[in-house]
Amino acid sequence: MTRPLLSLPLPALVVPGLPIVGTIAAGLLAGPSLAPAAGAQESPPGVATDQDAYVYRIGPDDTLDIQVRGEPDLSRSYPVRPDGFVALPLIGDIAVAGKTTEALAADLTRALARFIQSPQVSVEVVEAAGLLPDRVRVVGSAVDPRAVPYRDGMVVATVLDAIGGAPEGAALSSVYLIRRTDAGDKRIPLDLGGGVQGARFAAGFEVLPGDTLVIPKGFLAGDTEFSLGLGVSQSYSDNLFLAPEGFEDDGMITSVTPSFTLSADTDRLDAAAFGSAGLQFITQTDNNDIRVAPNAQGSLNLEALEDLFFVDASAAVTRAQINPGAPRSFNQANVQNQRILQSYRVSPHVKGTLGDLARYELRYRGGVVLIGDTALTNDNLPVPTAQPGNTVSHRGELMLESVPVGQRLSLRLNAFWSSIDPENQAVRYRREAIARAEYAVAGGFFLVAEAGYQYFDADDFAVSVDDAQIFGGFRWAPNEAFEVEVLGGRRDGDETVQADLAYTLNERLEVAFRYENRPQVGQQGLLDNLPGTSDEVEDGVPTAPPFALTGDPTRVEMLRGSVKALFGRLSVDLSGSRQERRLGVVGGDRDQKSLIGEAGLSYLFPFDVSINVTGLYQRNDFSAIDGLRAFRRDENVNGRVSLTYLGFERFSVTAAYAYATRDSSFGVNSFTENSVTLSLNAQF
Repeated sequence: MTRPLLSLPLPALVVPGLPIVGTIAAGLLAGPSLAPAAGAQESPPGVATDQDAYVYRIGPDDTLDIQVRGEPDLSRSYPVRPDGFVALPLIGDIAVAGKTTEALAADLTRALARFIQSPQVSVEVVEAAGLLPDRVRVVGSAVDPRAVPYRDGMVVATVLDAIGGAPEGAALSSVYLIRRTDAGDKRIPLDLGGGVQGARFAAGFEVLPGDTLVIPKGFLAGDTEFSLGLGVSQSYSDNLFLAPEGFEDDGMITSVTPSFTLSADTDRLDAAAFGSAGLQFITQTDNNDIRVAPNAQGSLNLEALEDLFFVDASAAVTRAQINPGAPRSFNQANVQNQRILQSYRVSPHVKGTLGDLARYELRYRGGVVLIGDTALTNDNLPVPTAQPGNTVSHRGELMLESVPVGQRLSLRLNAFWSSIDPENQAVRYRREAIARAEYAVAGGFFLVAEAGYQYFDADDFAVSVDDAQIFGGFRWAPNEAFEVEVLGGRRDGDETVQADLAYTLNERLEVAFRYENRPQVGQQGLLDNLPGTSDEVEDGVPTAPPFALTGDPTRVEMLRGSVKALFGRLSVDLSGSRQERRLGVVGGDRDQKSLIGEAGLSYLFPFDVSINVTGLYQRNDFSAIDGLRAFRRDENVNGRVSLTYLGFERFSVTAAYAYATRDSSFGVNSFTENSVTLSLNAQF
């Protein structure tokens, strides 16, 4: 759901002999803060990022005067600890080193808005340690900010010794010194990573009282982890090909699955990837077969040019069922009726500010979906009205977001143009320009209005959209743990409602709810579901989509809820959804409806054994218009229970039983499968 609009820091000037003051009052900022881009660096405390305009930044040992209007218990002086934090009532510890007074005031306003209505906060540096004549400050993204007592004859090498040596991962070739002079701040480059003579000169360069040594991180400095794995499993199924009663064939599936995991959390790169390739040998009475079951996901967020140019990329390769009318096993080793799907997305973008008025983001999203062939030829199965094919998509986006107007009103403009080109079908074009306004009432409660224009070319005049959007409602976010948004009006050529709810309690309980009604093309949905950050990369088998994948534009109505809870060693995941798809974008006949309920339980015993239980109920209704001679209903009941022994340092052993059954109004599509699996997994 859309986050509240945030103010932008205003420039602060330092005048000798006068205190450094920054004030901001933003009652509108009573919502979650805007997180910095992955890898973005705070500017070093006490120095300027632009040599022509000095902006003081808070550092360790500074003393701050923080005033909260109407709150005398909060308004007083606060010392900045050597670790760069300040402890405040209600909020607790908050990082302040490296921030301007305006930026800190904005952060405090957002944090206090959870407890105080429309807080007005001012921050003043009443004693700046960086200005004291007996200190040398060491700052930069490679070190924790600190101040080193000055001694006669001190050189750069002496300062480095005082902090324990050159920090690991530091960009030694980019170290520099900031020196105060009557003409202003002077930046002195110190190439500690250059040749022997240059490094020796830099290390022996004399420092003076009041100097600031800046040590930035290297481009790829940070934590990087890589590991390899190997899984071996033997699985038995009493119905390998998921055939109806009386036509079952049992057999064995032997799998060898090499895998890898990669994660990188560096100064300007956040990435994660998981990949495996199951090599399967199927032994059956009539024939033998060899299959490959790939499963890979990856995400990358790169800050290519600091605070300006960024690149996001995601990918997924897996075997998945693109037609829910086909039988599906609940045994992870049985990939019958599944195709290999490949989804790739890249998104370069630039972002910045327009003076003190707004911030902007200009983004391109390019995507490719590749769909492998299948041997499925059962004519009784429902098939999409338009067979799916490889798809290429392009999307350009422009976002403008204003600073709060009158401390309560915020404005946001989103505009985009996109094209989706499914193989052997017409190109689908879409463009929108939507303005969103939020007005802060009180206590994190916002009135929301959206208005704009939408166009969606569905290659059919009767089902295309060329209409205005008018939406209105509210958003309520009284604290960081709870947020709800409800909007209603006209969108995508039809009257509809959208609702979102998210609630988190002490990391032990998460509740989420969502309802929406939107047109889409199935392949675009695959791209939208790709992981956007490293935290979203998972090594599990993806859930099969509820609808047949098709290149035709459709309208999907979706109601979904989920609960995640943690009780000591027991974790519980519950989810349910009701989804309905109609052919066409406006109006159209229903062709599929899906009702899904899922449950998962996991418990870790004290003796290094875990048990995992999962269950799935899915009812699919297929209308006669979707390639069928008559209405059809399928009821699927699936379950899986596994025991895993984790007592070995690098190995785990798992025994699992899986059950899958379907009761179909077309008897030929009913089936039952029982399977058992024994697997060994190793990590290197």
